[in-house]
Amino acid sequence: FTQGSELRAAGFLNFKGLKCEVGKNRLHIKSDGSVFPAACLLNYKASIGNIFKKNLKLPTKSITCPFEYCGCGSDLLMKKYRKEL
Repeated sequence: FTQGSELRAAGFLNFKGLKCEVGKNRLHIKSDGSVFPAACLLNYKASIGNIFKKNLKLPTKSITCPFEYCGCGSDLLMKKYRKEL
C-alpha cells in the first residue's frame, strides 16, 4: 500500500460536504488561460474566467466539496471546514 491509499481506505481523504476554500489563495490555470478554483474542478463547469481575456470572477465564499475522494496534492492543501467561517 502507498501512504495515499492507506489514507483513502481510512476515510481521511473524503471531504464531501465540507466547506473548502478553493480559489481563495490558489488557482489552477490551464495553458489556454482558463482559470479554475482548483485542479479537482477541471472536469466540472467551474471556470472562473480566463487570464488572457482578463475576465476573472474570483470566489468570495467557500464551496461545499462534492468529492468522496481528494487525490490531487495541491487541492489537499486547501483549508476545509465543517461550516462557513
